[in-house]
Amino acid sequence: MVKLNLFRKKKKKGKELKAIVQKNAESPVAVAMGSSAADKIALFPDVSTDVKKADENGGSDALKNSPLVNEKDELKGECPMGFSSVVKTQQPANEKNELKEESPMGVSSDVKTQQPAPRREQFGKQRSKSIFLLKTVVRPESYEDELPEEKEPTEEKKDKETNDLGGLESPKLKSGTNIYRKEANRVIDILGEVYGADTGFRNIGDSVVVTEGWNKALAFVTSWNEAMAARWRIEVAFRQLQEKAKAGSDTKCRLYQEALDQVETNADPIAKMLGTRVHHLRTLITGLVDAAVRTLSPNTQRIQREAYHPMSNDLLLGDGEGAAGGTKSELRHFALQEGTVKEYGRLFARCGVQPKHWLAFADAFLWTMRTHVPYADETDAGDLDLPNNECAHSIFCASHICQPCIKESLQLREELDTPLFKVGVPRFWKRIASCPMVRASIGESFYRELLTNNPRLLDYFVKADVDSLSLHIVALLDLLVKSVESIGSWGNRFRSVLDHLGEMHRRLGIPTFSFPIVGGQLLLLLQPHFDEEETLTAEEEVPVSAEDLEEAFATLYLEVMSIVYHPMIQEEKLVKDAEEFFNTVAIELKWSPDKLSKRLLEVKLEISNTGTYSHSSEELEIGARLCWRNSAKCIGRIAWNTLEVRDCRHLETPAEVFEEVKEHLRIATGGTNIQSVMTVFKPKSIAETWGLKFWSSQFVRYAGYKNEDGTITGDPGNLEFTDYLLERELWKPPEKKTDFDVLPLVLKVPGVRKPYVYQLPQEFVHEVHIEHPTCPAIKDLGLRWASVPAISDFNMNLGGIDYQCCPFNGWFVSIEVVRNLMERYKVQDRWADAMGLDKTQKMLDMRLQHEIQTAVLHSFEDQGFTMVDPEQVGSSFFVHCKRERDQGRECPAQWSWIGGLVGPTNVTWHKEMRDFKVLPQYEYCAEHWLTVKPPDEFALLESASELDLQSLAKEKESVLGARPRILIVYGSETGTAEAAASRLHRALKLLKPSLACLNDVAGLNIVKDKRITHLVAICSTFNRGEFPGNAKIFSESDIEPDILKGTKVAVCALGSSLYPDFCKAGITLERKLADAGAQTLASFTKVDDATGTDGPLSDWTQLIQRLILPPKLEDIIRSNLNVQTVTKHNIDWQKQLDVTEEVKRYTHVDSPDCMLCVCNDELIKGGDVEDRSTRKISFKLPEGV
Repeated sequence: MVKLNLFRKKKKKGKELKAIVQKNAESPVAVAMGSSAADKIALFPDVSTDVKKADENGGSDALKNSPLVNEKDELKGECPMGFSSVVKTQQPANEKNELKEESPMGVSSDVKTQQPAPRREQFGKQRSKSIFLLKTVVRPESYEDELPEEKEPTEEKKDKETNDLGGLESPKLKSGTNIYRKEANRVIDILGEVYGADTGFRNIGDSVVVTEGWNKALAFVTSWNEAMAARWRIEVAFRQLQEKAKAGSDTKCRLYQEALDQVETNADPIAKMLGTRVHHLRTLITGLVDAAVRTLSPNTQRIQREAYHPMSNDLLLGDGEGAAGGTKSELRHFALQEGTVKEYGRLFARCGVQPKHWLAFADAFLWTMRTHVPYADETDAGDLDLPNNECAHSIFCASHICQPCIKESLQLREELDTPLFKVGVPRFWKRIASCPMVRASIGESFYRELLTNNPRLLDYFVKADVDSLSLHIVALLDLLVKSVESIGSWGNRFRSVLDHLGEMHRRLGIPTFSFPIVGGQLLLLLQPHFDEEETLTAEEEVPVSAEDLEEAFATLYLEVMSIVYHPMIQEEKLVKDAEEFFNTVAIELKWSPDKLSKRLLEVKLEISNTGTYSHSSEELEIGARLCWRNSAKCIGRIAWNTLEVRDCRHLETPAEVFEEVKEHLRIATGGTNIQSVMTVFKPKSIAETWGLKFWSSQFVRYAGYKNEDGTITGDPGNLEFTDYLLERELWKPPEKKTDFDVLPLVLKVPGVRKPYVYQLPQEFVHEVHIEHPTCPAIKDLGLRWASVPAISDFNMNLGGIDYQCCPFNGWFVSIEVVRNLMERYKVQDRWADAMGLDKTQKMLDMRLQHEIQTAVLHSFEDQGFTMVDPEQVGSSFFVHCKRERDQGRECPAQWSWIGGLVGPTNVTWHKEMRDFKVLPQYEYCAEHWLTVKPPDEFALLESASELDLQSLAKEKESVLGARPRILIVYGSETGTAEAAASRLHRALKLLKPSLACLNDVAGLNIVKDKRITHLVAICSTFNRGEFPGNAKIFSESDIEPDILKGTKVAVCALGSSLYPDFCKAGITLERKLADAGAQTLASFTKVDDATGTDGPLSDWTQLIQRLILPPKLEDIIRSNLNVQTVTKHNIDWQKQLDVTEEVKRYTHVDSPDCMLCVCNDELIKGGDVEDRSTRKISFKLPEGV
């Protein structure tokens, strides 16, 4: 139970209480009611006013004009809260004086009331704005047709609802909780078995692997969270469609496309659950994952200087609400924000996220970590290649995110399934609601106290009469009571009412700071009733305390209002972002205060009416320039105020967009120097998930093709995108494929399933052919690169408005082109050969980098295109920082992108930098084509009928039956051998090899236990011919003779010829393995550190990869991963001789093609096993399966 001791005033004792009772007990009517009733009236001075008037004017005749008397002047029975039956009441009536049918919210569906004696408070006469809440909010006519018609309850149901609540049960709620609990436990078990949540991290360093991987994701967090949110939504929508369709695999592509359509229009299940929160789903996911990561190593969260700060600090959507409205106490107790994993779990649970949806979350998380974390190293990639139950990221997500969130959602259900909520709350409210005088008292007292204590709320309730406001607050309480069975669900009538209430509050402009204030005042008002209920139920079967009731109503209010308040807080956040943007614009453009105020008023009115707003061309231009100035990763910002911004938001058709792309390139390359240009197309609307987007990351990118021999022609960075275009026949490459085939531009238009593809005419593709100033042979290599870096896949956020289609270009720094040629095209060997360089020399890569950079700079300048070198751009950035400082602005900068780019001899290298976020800002976008791409197996399943599955299965069986079982071992002191072993392990990942240091396999018993067929060893020599520390135990251990018989072995020894014991440890290792009966896989290889290790080690690992994993085997294994086939295995059983066991146990018969039964347990305890049995049977598959 959430502890919400809100505004609980201590009971007044002594003289203070006696004075209040004496003051309100002097009425003759109160005296006639008795001391007990007088005490009740003392607690309700506002209600006792009409009773006093009746006493002064002669009794019941005077009560005829009171709104507390009904039309027929009938005496009511005794009020359950202790009031005398002498008080007559009047129900709200329609024009025909007929009582209206009670609405589902517990109040009359007709709000017209007789008001013989208007009693408006003073605040109701001082304002002109009228808010008539009851009809429009509680029972909206516009929503009636959309909601299912409620049937008249049967007499039996009425009797059930009106019986003695002391023994009331809620079978529906209890049954629903049991079903939910069963489903939650099922999913938790899956997370434990499939995703490794039960086993925990396998290695001591796994928590560091997750933390470092997350820090890399945070460097591109906007790209990461966009992909993650989209993938989760797609997965949930697709799985739900599959459940409904119950169709075969041949319909998966169609269902997947339907899921994409739902997500694109915000009609998918997650969007419906979250409502307006879906616009902040990316931020919520980032905060959830970040909160979980921070728990892995709390001692590392004390930031010494600069680091990626906890993202939860950025997630408060309503900053400053405390200053605007409620007290700190109110905001603390009624906090509607998230900060811990449990709080995020509670939020998603109250929105309706089900346990099964967290399985989709885990899959989406792993997919996003694999595809949208740039610069992931081999450790990250190696971990993500492991099976889910062994992968550190999978174990983290399942155990630290999914399971806690599921348990929190289950806890929410179980909290509401207690006697307090099932019996105590409805019983309390029934007693309150059955006494009209008390109901009227609650409403009148509530608003009088609320507006007296918070006069800033008067503007929101002006000219609203007390009677309608009273009915409104009673309806709110009735809504809270009836919410018990519906909290945490979606797609039902109750959730529709809450969503409509939220939209109504947004249109009426009710500020979010008022929600905690209203909640606190409501609990204050009900406090005397809580105390009374505690007394009345003391002897009943289910007694409740005042404190429990207070906590219950606070919990219900919090859960309900967390849905209702969010549309308004979304609008407030947009207004706040707009105000921050225009305040900055006003400074840059030197607006007067009056002009700024007028513009802000226009924006606020536009947001209130449409949910969004638009920028003028002037605002768009200065906003784009400010984004460039604030971009922490860009080193060339000194020219930020020269950016030419082209406003093309009016264009509608793809043809018009492509024409403007050509114009963009013409302007950018039209003069002697490259001009920085941005072309802005229409922004993303609030109804769209993605909006208009380029799928191409740049205007000019080169295709990448994978050849049959495994080599790559073209740009490996575009290999997957090229395959995507070719597989879907969106583009036809040239007949003769080259390294520099220009890819087409791909544009996705909302509402159109197929993207538009456009091939740029050659006259707009400006390229620079690479030549060397002193080596003519370099020209013959045929290298070239695009002259303009026109980026087309990032988002520009201006005051909360997202422009996701705004291509922008600056100019290249020479080192950027050099990195592309060296890291992606791997030109080092060809370049060294062309220049006649000795490839065995040390620091060859440094020499090549210098020569390539010399050639790139010479080529760009010689052919008339702008380019800057690292030294020049570093110095200009230093000047830019000085200019910013002179203007009173600190310059945000990320050192790894700026200081690391220029090198240690540049002045910028030593500059202290702070990486902080300043708005407006450019943001990285996800690779949209990859996000929406269906799994590869869908396409294979669709074309399966065209394949000879029987012959294919036979071929696979023959090849897979002989699949190698590989062990890679290393001995390394400085990390060179270990890094090489890790690279080989990754290259052979399809075969799932084992990787270990030599000490961990001392004795080589693992070879026999795992039936190893291939052993690969890489070992360096340390000190004076000794084994490294992580191989010393192995060197001293004995190996069983012939243990490696039948095992193929390859050994690579590392050392330096500068020392006398060159490769001695590797030589000793090779002899030891040969003595154990090893067969030769590849000849013994020595690598000399004196002449460089990179080239020889790379050649050796590629050789081993070809020997163990030839292309044919790789193709068959990959196809086996995509096509789902049923593999048969023999199971041999042997009963234990102990026949006295009621549940029989079995053991495994040792056989190479046999599965091991590791568990065979009866789950039914205490029953007749012979008649019914439910067993848990688990198998361990043979090695390599």
